[in-house]
Amino acid sequence: MKRFNGLDTLMSAFGLNNAKSFQAYQDQVLAKIESQNENLEGFVWDLPQIDFTYEQLETEAQIEVMASYVDLNSPALPAGKSVTLTKLKGTIPRMKYAVVRGENDYRKQLITLNEIKAVANYTNKPEAEAINEYLAKTLFDTIAELPAAHKNSLNYQVGQMKSKGALTLDDTNNPRGSIRTTFTAQVPTGNFMAKKWWEKASGGAVTPVETADPVAEIRNFIRELRWKPNGYTNVAIEMNEKFAYKFFAHPAVLKAIGYALTPGLRYSAKNDENAIATANFATIDAQKAAFKALVDADVVIYNQTQCGVEKLNTESKRYERTLLNAFDEDVILVRPAGQIGV
Repeated sequence: MKRFNGLDTLMSAFGLNNAKSFQAYQDQVLAKIESQNENLEGFVWDLPQIDFTYEQLETEAQIEVMASYVDLNSPALPAGKSVTLTKLKGTIPRMKYAVVRGENDYRKQLITLNEIKAVANYTNKPEAEAINEYLAKTLFDTIAELPAAHKNSLNYQVGQMKSKGALTLDDTNNPRGSIRTTFTAQVPTGNFMAKKWWEKASGGAVTPVETADPVAEIRNFIRELRWKPNGYTNVAIEMNEKFAYKFFAHPAVLKAIGYALTPGLRYSAKNDENAIATANFATIDAQKAAFKALVDADVVIYNQTQCGVEKLNTESKRYERTLLNAFDEDVILVRPAGQIGV
């Protein structure tokens, strides 16, 4: 441990020189990173598979039928089967993440080691103990990037599937990867609805549409879903947290929330103005609770997950990291509560 050459030597210093010992390190130390800030809301892990192609069946919820009433000796006519199954097929891409440590990294590590030794001697701390703590942290920080990277990719996949119904890999979210394609959930086009709640002027200014009533539209849509023969029993709404602040700032939404928080305002002078003012001064938690009640949703989820992307700046010749929302803004997802995918 007096000499630090690279990650291979560092791993050996802690006994991680075979698959069994590394698996133990993974289970005891790194496993926690895999679930930290993991956001797979609505999705569960499928059974592992070896092949890189997948096939799955998709069907709509079916209407359950009643039994027939007959006399004692009459047979029941067999039930007909009109279930439509759709087979979805595709190819699973491989996700990879690599950590490269060059000569400059090693030189910096050696300089840091010398500083740690000096500090340890100055504070009368055992030099070997100080070095061991530093190397353990270095090992953890380096290897921890691997599960964290895959977790972030899964977070982005789930968020995109829910907010777009598809995962499109392009230069923005996959700049260091070779795949440029779209993996679609094959959601029917009729399930995507565009609502004009804001309008953008030629100069770029965005203003609310005065005649729009977003809360009423969402509430009526959810009620229709519940009333359909094979509709939802429990309804979940999901949106980006940042978009929620924009959504709750819409005058029509503020008015509806204000009346929900203080129903007596309907009987006062300038009642709409007072309702908007009441909602404006309410906390975001109070606004969220009122909105959930107003639209008759069983649960409202506000997605805060962001995923980092590293891309080479061709001018500065440096890799720069930016954040992407896993769940897109300006989207409100209405779906069944609980599991919707794997």
